[in-house]
Amino acid sequence: MVFSDLLLRGHPGSARTDPTSILKGLVKKPRVRHNPSLSWEEVPEFMNKLASWTTGFRTTVLALMSMAYTYVRTTELRKAEWTEFNLDNAMWTIPDEKMKMRRPHLIPLSKQAVAALKELKTLTGGGKYLFPNYRRPTTFMCATTLNRALGCLGFTGHFSSHGFRSTATTLLGLLGYPDKLVDRQLAHKEKDSSRAPYDHAKFISSRRMMMQDWVDILDNLAAGSSVEKVTDTFGPISERRNAFLKVIEREGL
Repeated sequence: MVFSDLLLRGHPGSARTDPTSILKGLVKKPRVRHNPSLSWEEVPEFMNKLASWTTGFRTTVLALMSMAYTYVRTTELRKAEWTEFNLDNAMWTIPDEKMKMRRPHLIPLSKQAVAALKELKTLTGGGKYLFPNYRRPTTFMCATTLNRALGCLGFTGHFSSHGFRSTATTLLGLLGYPDKLVDRQLAHKEKDSSRAPYDHAKFISSRRMMMQDWVDILDNLAAGSSVEKVTDTFGPISERRNAFLKVIEREGL
């Protein structure tokens, strides 16, 4: 029996209350940060560092670029196979067995994402995987490769490859994109799980527009556009948003 148990059980000669109770609430646990996102200010820093990084493998650069453009889960990117892609239709279809929620997932590809993948295909298109393992080319990229690359870019301990998802969620949310649409593109669990397996293609037109907007936002920030300028171009009262809302209305979101 430990000392604190003796105190609480009223052992002879001991106190009948816990003397440590006065400390409750005074000692706070450090806040846990799960996959922190890049801030507005850090997005252009990251994009420009990535674009100018010449000491890393080109396939790794394209992998990080694809993570930023699509904000899929890291394992979904690492295990991606060329058979999943239709570059002519700008679509990536992830099969259900590779998805966390065990249902197929569609990733509309922006023009920039298609361009990056076409370049990648000249490098790895002869194999099964988009991002083969350097030491074992018949397998896919190692789990630590992307985070090591982020370390080379100066983001060690501050940002991980999975953080692209929270970055997109945060910035798209600040710009007023519908939470329901962002969550669907993130492949989060549906409240009505009975319909989920059949709805992977739902709202695909508005999702395609949002994914193109997202990469254009990254490019605008990388080019030096201010938050105000980006908001004017992509925010709730912009012309692009008006076109986007018309598509949403047709889809019944």
